[in-house]
Amino acid sequence: LGLGDEEGRLTPELVETLAAGIVEVACGASHTLFLDSEGIVYGCGWNDYGQVCDPMSMGVLEPVEIPIGTDGRGDLPSKPCKMVQCGFGHSAALTANDELYVWGFGEEGQLGLGNETTTGRPTRIEALDGLYLHSLSLGHVHSLTIVGKERQSKSLYIARKRRDEQLFATRLQRVVRRWLCRQRTRKDAADRRRERDA
Repeated sequence: LGLGDEEGRLTPELVETLAAGIVEVACGASHTLFLDSEGIVYGCGWNDYGQVCDPMSMGVLEPVEIPIGTDGRGDLPSKPCKMVQCGFGHSAALTANDELYVWGFGEEGQLGLGNETTTGRPTRIEALDGLYLHSLSLGHVHSLTIVGKERQSKSLYIARKRRDEQLFATRLQRVVRRWLCRQRTRKDAADRRRERDA
């Protein structure tokens, strides 16, 4: 929650360290990203996969600044951002010049970096360079973005393992089959009742 402890809250409380200038908030399974009016990204919460970018802690109790687009040595300033998103254990930030950076849990290919690697360092998705990003959404183990070469054109991109798609399709088929069987059973029972009553 960014309040300095691990206690739950039943009513909203002010995050004192970020009291002014926050323009966007994104929530993952147990981590949160904040974006301030100057384009600085902050994060707190569960950090097992580096989704909050703090290499020293598995759980970050108060918001810490997340350097976006830096060289990792502190030689370059963080790039200002205009959007943040959280998935289950991964995070993303879109810079003011439309570069998309991702980090955190990547073992299902959801970071879109062309591999299945988990990283605690924001990494630019070079495959999207030169495209205008219209929308971004991160899920449990997948990421979706709508991009185009111009503001008017739009194409959907998805990042996740094929295995998950096949598993989802198999599960969906099972659910549909069960539903159809229940519907047939109900129809057959209704037909028998009508025959009996006639």
